[in-house]
Amino acid sequence: MNIPGLTTAHVAGAAIAARRMVTRDTEPESVVTAINGKSLIIGVTTAISSDEGDHTDVIRGQLALVVFGGTVKAGQPLTSDAEGRGVPAAAGDWYLGFAECDGEENDVGSVWIAPGQAAAVAAN
Repeated sequence: MNIPGLTTAHVAGAAIAARRMVTRDTEPESVVTAINGKSLIIGVTTAISSDEGDHTDVIRGQLALVVFGGTVKAGQPLTSDAEGRGVPAAAGDWYLGFAECDGEENDVGSVWIAPGQAAAVAAN
């Protein structure tokens, strides 16, 4: 089943693997692999990997497939590991969205794209 959503075109600021989370690069319209949850994650790449300078499509809104970077449970907010794979977000992390299924490292699973930032732990 095809569920149309928002996909935008960008330029890869470095090589980006398929189905990885991305963040904005320093150049306009450029994206790079997200390496953690410390900056806004704007979307996930399609099934096509990109070399530096290539145009790359970024899925920005809908259900999308992403490679998991560890154990994931349905409903968990997902942020990026150092390779752009989806992992559970910690307090204060930016997240791309919510896992639609359980999975393990290197599984391809579904994420419902709804970006946000996990609440930080209150200091006592």
